[in-house]
Amino acid sequence: MDSTLNIVLIILLLVVIVLQVRAYLKLKQKNKLILVQSREIKRQILEQEKRNKQVGELVHEKQQLIGLVSHDLKGPFNRIFALIQLMEISATNLTGEQQEYLGKIHQIVADGLGMIRNLLDNRRLEDQGIDFTLEPLNISVLLGSLIKNYRTLAEKKKFKCTSIPQSSQWLLLINFISIEFLKI
Repeated sequence: MDSTLNIVLIILLLVVIVLQVRAYLKLKQKNKLILVQSREIKRQILEQEKRNKQVGELVHEKQQLIGLVSHDLKGPFNRIFALIQLMEISATNLTGEQQEYLGKIHQIVADGLGMIRNLLDNRRLEDQGIDFTLEPLNISVLLGSLIKNYRTLAEKKKFKCTSIPQSSQWLLLINFISIEFLKI
């Protein structure tokens, strides 16, 4: 009986050893897989850090380019704007059509300067952020100016341009999702 008990114990011990060896081999295989995955993750992290650095350099270069181009364009636009203002002051010898064209050139230059300001504001916003403050806006004047600039073109195409009376007051609400006009 002792010998059968010993044999059973030896068999149980062998089964436990085999199970332990098998578990060890599985664990070793999983550790190898984890090591391979860990190396791949480290490689991907390094690659992503490299890409992030490149993106940062490109963003910086873009900001520098925007600043340079804006600065280079602002000077000529300002000079043209000043010349137009001088011509408007002494516009007595100009015909009505010439004065109208001068007004249109004035508006085009003002629009160009506005685009340059927008570029610079966007650059500033990306660099450090801008605090937005609410200000009243006379939308009648703004729309009247736009309509005045396109009235001649519209009339040539037989479109009708109407403007908002200057006495009307409007409130412009902007909330990054929609723009609403409310008549006061």
